[in-house]
This record gives sequence, C-alpha cells and structure tokens, in this order.
Amino acid sequence: MKRREIAMPNYETPRGQSWREFTVFNSVLERARQSPAQGLCIAAPNDDEDTLRALKESMELDLITDPILIGDEDLTLRTLESVTIDPENVEIISCPDPAESARRAAHMVGSGDADLLMKGRVPTAEILRAVLDPANNLRRTGEGGEAGHRLISHLSLFDIEWVPKVMGVTDAGVNIAPDLEAKKDLVRNAAEVFRVLVDQTPKVALLAAVEKVNENMPATLEARAVQEAADEGELGEVTVQGPLSLDCAVDERAASGKGVVGPVAGSADVIVTPDIEAGNIVAKSMMYFARGIMAGILVGTNSPVIVNSRVDVPASRLASILCAVVLSQASQSG
Repeated sequence: MKRREIAMPNYETPRGQSWREFTVFNSVLERARQSPAQGLCIAAPNDDEDTLRALKESMELDLITDPILIGDEDLTLRTLESVTIDPENVEIISCPDPAESARRAAHMVGSGDADLLMKGRVPTAEILRAVLDPANNLRRTGEGGEAGHRLISHLSLFDIEWVPKVMGVTDAGVNIAPDLEAKKDLVRNAAEVFRVLVDQTPKVALLAAVEKVNENMPATLEARAVQEAADEGELGEVTVQGPLSLDCAVDERAASGKGVVGPVAGSADVIVTPDIEAGNIVAKSMMYFARGIMAGILVGTNSPVIVNSRVDVPASRLASILCAVVLSQASQSG
C-alpha cells in the first residue's frame, strides 16, 4: 500500500518577533502611558537580547526611566550595542554571578531604588529566593500564606487575537500543589491584578475535569470550598465558580450544552488550575496553539516582579513590563 504524504500546516512559531501586534493589551498600554514612567531593575540581563529589546521599546514608549542593569558588565555592554541601546541611558552594576545579581536587584527594588524587578538570565528559583528574603522587603503581609504573609504566585496574562478580553491563568510557575488556603490566595492575587488592569470585578473559574463535586476527585472538593469562601465574602471583590471543566469555564456553548449554569460558566476571566502541571500546560497551550502573547508576573509582592520564560518573545516581555507598570502606578497612587 502506497504511503500517503500529509502536508503539515506551516505554523508561525512564537519565536518570530513580528508575528502579530497586541489587541487587548493595547488598552493596558494606553493606561500605562497615562502615568509617570517607572524605574526598572533587571537581574542578569547579560546576553538576553529579547529582554533588552523589550526594555528599549518600553523606554521609547516612556514606560520606563533610569533602568538599572545588574549583571555581567562586558556581556551586558555587548548586548546593549546589539540592540542599539545607548549605555549612557542605563546604569550598569557589575555582578557576574546571576544569583547575586538577583539578590542585589531585589534589594534595590525593596529599598525603593527602583519600582519594578525583572528576571533576565537567572533561574526563576533564584528570583523567588531573593523575593522571599525578608531583608529585601518584597513580601507582602496579608491573608493566607505563611507567618501572616500573602502567598506569592505566578499569574499569566494573555492577549489572544480572537478573545476580546485579557485572560489569566494561575499558577503556572511557582506553586506546585496549592492546598485549599493557597488556592484562596491564588484567587485573591489574580482578582487584585484584574481589578487594576481591566477595572472590573473578575470572574474566576476553579478548574477540574468535571463540573460536579466528586468525593474521589480532590480538585472538585477544593474548588467548591473556594467558591463557598468567595460567596461568603472571604476573598474580596471577585466572582468565583468551581468546579468547572475548561470548556465550560470559557465557552458559553459548552456550558449551555452540558447544562452548567452560574455566574462564571462560559465567561471566565481567570482560570485557577489544580496544580502547576495543569497550569503550565494550559498557559503554554494558549501560547503555542492559540498564538497568545503572555505577560508573566509574580503577585503577592510589595512591588511587581516580572518573570518570563527563557524563550518568550520580546512582545511577551514588553507586555509583562506594561502590566507591571500599571500595577506599580496603582500601588503608588494608593
């Protein structure tokens, strides 16, 4: 039997730097440009061209002023030349060790010498370690977490071409297996960001494989418990429903077809996943299958912390900067 050749579609991958423009992130950009520029400190920029390209564009848009780059000085200078940033327009602090650069950058932001912290060529674990260090004054007090501190979580924010609103996914990068109390903080953190970025009460879906509580599926039990906490006002200004399957969370037709009703069904703004594996898979599916531009930030900190993947395109890094700028401006204005 003759083998039939199948022509595969020619997907344009997210590595392309001009694969599409912002859609819903444009409204966030306009908000960012309406207030004073913010100071940005980058830990280990080194040879990270994509991060420095995003820095260049954010400076040209008057989002960032007086950036501080802490890392390998020679590598950083060469990369600045490659992306055509004048070294006279930045401050470079020589620190060849990435972990130490993360500690110094976190300390500068926590001390008020800069407004935003951004990850460069340094592992996320080192950034998180620096943020958690009490000496750096970046961890917020508040409900949940440990020892009276707010849980630090990762929030992925998406600009998807055919979705007319910002979408959020949490937690795809920090909390491995959040328990019930941690999931309450995931909702608090995400809701706080959405109320600032899009100026509305967000609808949050707690994901599971099914839409009904099942004693043999812990994710459904915790999802319902989080919903009940929100209904009682424990989680602040937010609308929560769970458990919901992914299709019933975001698609009205799916929810209607399965007879799933509720204030979030079919119209979720934020998806809270049961664990980091599910969060990572959902977030990367939005990037690689739905062509989403992702902004990545840590939430639950005194100052915004920008955390992108090593392979994120400059557009994603710029999106992260502009979201962090809006959050920082809101925090400073009270």
